Amino acid sequence: MMCRASVGSGGPPLGTRVEIDVGFSGECIRTGKSLRCDDTEADPRVEAVICRRLGVRSIVAAPIRYERDVVGLAEVFAPQSFAFDEGDVSVLERLAQTALLVLSQAQLFKRS
Repeated sequence: MMCRASVGSGGPPLGTRVEIDVGFSGECIRTGKSLRCDDTEADPRVEAVICRRLGVRSIVAAPIRYERDVVGLAEVFAPQSFAFDEGDVSVLERLAQTALLVLSQAQLFKRS
């Protein structure tokens, strides 16, 4: 999996490969569950050195699922710790579902 879209600053550059076997993003993809990291300096699931370089202190991630497969990942990064709560996780989950619907509609449109 690789980063195909990015808005704002703090996230990985376009084209960056997402390691699915390790790390925070990988755990979200492997488990198919949404995750929240309140402080990248204290969370063992993240690479603190990379987060420091990117200026990221908190992360929320939601898998983009098609049937039973995780086909993508939506992540939001913040420069301050404890930037997200469970409400933000719910919003990102809905956004991930919407992204899948948009992609599905685009595929159907291409076929017709």
